[in-house]
Formats: sequence, structure tokens, C-alpha cells
Amino acid sequence: MNDQTSIYFAATCYACELLGDAAAKHFVRLYELSKYNTLEELKSIIDSWLPRESRPKPQASGDWAPGAAWGDAVRVEPLGGIFWKLKCACGKVFKLSTNDTVPENRRKCSTCILADELSEGKREIVAKLDATTLTVLQWHNRCDRLVWSRVHRACDKRGKTDPEFRREFHALVWTKIVAVADQYTPERGKVSGFIGTVATNAIADYFKVNDNREKLTQGPMVPLPEGDKNRIAAAPATRTEEILPAKKTGLPPDVEVVDTGREAWDKKTGRAWAN
Repeated sequence: MNDQTSIYFAATCYACELLGDAAAKHFVRLYELSKYNTLEELKSIIDSWLPRESRPKPQASGDWAPGAAWGDAVRVEPLGGIFWKLKCACGKVFKLSTNDTVPENRRKCSTCILADELSEGKREIVAKLDATTLTVLQWHNRCDRLVWSRVHRACDKRGKTDPEFRREFHALVWTKIVAVADQYTPERGKVSGFIGTVATNAIADYFKVNDNREKLTQGPMVPLPEGDKNRIAAAPATRTEEILPAKKTGLPPDVEVVDTGREAWDKKTGRAWAN
């Protein structure tokens, strides 16, 4: 399992514990967010999806004391002057000047401020994600047994008996289905056929990569040539001049070859060259 899949799986489990049945409608958005956020950041985002009335109320103990409410945030620790470490209603801890002139709608973390300031284009993306979420939820209710059967069959074939692996693998297959959900059209046929094809391909791709990795790790070792076992074998020659022997000059090895052209130039210019 790659890092994104593990983070996504852990985040969906956390969402189910916190939000119950309402968590499923956020799965598609969590899949997209898991590409750019850590698990702790995802948990903070999930916390913000709780209805406002269900969030724990900050207990004020004075306007400038730890635990006091500051807009939707709570004072955690003074950092000097009017700067404080604060905890947003979504659960994220941040640092900010707590000047009284800061408007109420800015007394929160940058993530929540950004969420309040979504552009029209981002709103369209969110609306599309919400629509895709509802579609995938309907598919999950109708076709999850089909996906589970293919996951179990593939695991049985390869001796994968660990229940935790099967659950994570099942989640991985659904992430692949979510990723291509917008490619489905009625012209492709029944939804079950589309989901079955995506699931089959996802399973095949996963085990193909892992089978190849196992073959590489279990392949035969190539022995080094005779001689020094610690020496790295030289690469084979690739050019003609690397194969042919050097041309012989016909002179004894102790006779120095004189460059007459160079000597003439030295005498003409009066310049001495270092040997």
C-alpha cells in the first residue's frame, strides 16, 4: 500500500468513528485531500465537518487567559504581547495576533478562512465532488458485495489470509473506483459491469507490480569475474577504439618521442613549455 492509500484508509476510519453514517458522503473529498495533507491535517478537517452545535464549547476563563474563547478559536498559550497560540474550532493549532480589531470572521485558522472564501470555480469543484460522492455512495451500497468477492478471490489465490490486508486492499480498490467515477457514462453499460472491470484491473495491477518486485528480489545472482572479488566488473566496450589495441610506434619503450613542431615553435617565440 502506498502512503496516500494508508492515509486515506486511516482518515475514512476516523471519519466513520466521528461522523457515523454521514461519513460516507465525504469519502471522495477525503480521497482528493489525502494527496496533499497529512493524517493529522485530515483529522482536523474532519473535525470541522461536525455540525457546529455538536462541537465542544470553549470554556472561557477570562478574556486574556488560556482557555478563553476568541471568536471561534480558543486561547492556548501566550507567545508575547498580543500574540497567542490558538486552537481553531476545526481542531488545528495556529499562531496569530489577538488584537481586538481583528473581525470575528477572521478569528480562525487559515484553512477555515480559505474555506469561507471559496471562489466560484472552487465552489463548482466542491459541488462536483459532492455529486460524485453521492453517486459513489449509491454504487457502494449496490455493488460492494461484488468488489468484496473479487478481493477475496484474488487474496485466496495468492494465499493472502491476513484480514487487515484484505480490508486495506478492499479500500484500495474503492479508491481506484472513486478516481475514475467521473468516466462512467450510461453508454458503458451497467454500473456493475463498469465497477467490476475497474476492480479487476486494480487487483491485477497491484499484484502485477508486487509479483515483479518479488521476482527481482529472488532472481539469480550474477557472479563477479575471476580475480579480485571486491572489484566491480568493467562495463563492456561500446566503441571500436576501446576494442582495438594501441598502435605500435616501433621505438623502444625508453626512447622519448620528440615533437619537432613544438620545438620549432618554442624557438620562434622564445617561450619555454613545462614538461
